[in-house]
Amino acid sequence: MSDEAARRAALAKRVHDMVEAYVRGRTESRTNLKWRELPRVTDERGRPRIQYPERWRETQPKVAQEAFLQMRARRQQGDFVEYFAGTICSVAQFLPNAEYQALTEALLAGGDSEQWEDVRALAMIAIATMANV
Repeated sequence: MSDEAARRAALAKRVHDMVEAYVRGRTESRTNLKWRELPRVTDERGRPRIQYPERWRETQPKVAQEAFLQMRARRQQGDFVEYFAGTICSVAQFLPNAEYQALTEALLAGGDSEQWEDVRALAMIAIATMANV
């Protein structure tokens, strides 16, 4: 894998993890349920699965949809960066220094760079995967 491909893969994973933390955190806040405390069951193959209560199944898609629509509406770099920093980062995020550097470079790159649009697209894809429980 080339350095550029590895950088893109790392950025995609970081953005996904941040969006997931946001959706989970907002869902926990709205439902007064903690994800770590949700009941676990074993499926027919013997794998542990989370048993999502109805409140969670109703709330998580709404949180994801709201965030997706807000991201989609931010078509200018400054607007998107403000939304991402003010909303997605409003829940606790674990962000090692190297990943922080890469994310901020992508979000704040100036000139003809469209790296912030990559972050926007990655975030929208990630959030779309969380619309269903």
